[in-house]
Amino acid sequence: MKVQKRQEEILKILSEVPISTIQNLANELAVSAETIRKDLKQLADEDKIIQTHGGVVLKGKKTSYFPFDYRVKISTSKKIKIGKEASKLIEFGDTIFLESSTTCLALVQELCQKKEILNSLTIVTNSLSIVVLLEKEEVSSKVLFVGGWIDFSQHSTNGFMAMDFLEKVYVNKTFISGAALSRDLMVTGYYEQDILLQRKMMEHAEQNILMVDEKKYPKQGFLQLAQMSEFDFVVSDINFGKEVVESIQHNNEKLGKSCHIITAN
Repeated sequence: MKVQKRQEEILKILSEVPISTIQNLANELAVSAETIRKDLKQLADEDKIIQTHGGVVLKGKKTSYFPFDYRVKISTSKKIKIGKEASKLIEFGDTIFLESSTTCLALVQELCQKKEILNSLTIVTNSLSIVVLLEKEEVSSKVLFVGGWIDFSQHSTNGFMAMDFLEKVYVNKTFISGAALSRDLMVTGYYEQDILLQRKMMEHAEQNILMVDEKKYPKQGFLQLAQMSEFDFVVSDINFGKEVVESIQHNNEKLGKSCHIITAN
């Protein structure tokens, strides 16, 4: 790949994620880290990017979250299909944790079509949007809202108090929407507070379900959450291919557990 084309690809990648790293960019473009360093130096000299401690961001772009109201409009049909398949994993009387994500919101929208099951659930969530939807539908589910600092742009709560609250909560199933899934099947994210919350609820669940759409693969976030094979179920529209499936089976044997892939199409 020629230098100009590669640098255009770098700018495109940085436009799609909040922050990236030299190694992530090298992996995405299948070149050495040294090559990426040279490209970034030129792009920085041209005032197109900013290199921060441990990361790279597009010039003029904030490293803060994409607003929830913006994300909810992206890949809507994919999230609906994933939410529909994920809802089939929920059983009568379950206690479930739903993080604040647009895919989890799509899951609840599907559950609203299954009132008998929905009304039997105990739902733990840090999502204001999910709580509002449940109130609007006038369901009789037991809802436990995670207290903490409110992030209005993300329609969620987070921070130390939210983590302390979750320390006391255990559920049957945790539903997590992966921010990014790398080529080596590592689920990653971009923000520490998201990863900490996800890890806590994975630790406190009997089963963990990952929901991820094809736009997030192969991509790599800033922080590691878990290997995909650590989840009990993966609900996705990604066509993983034979080699990936064999890799998952190998990891299943290694971990002594099963990761089942459910295709949403």
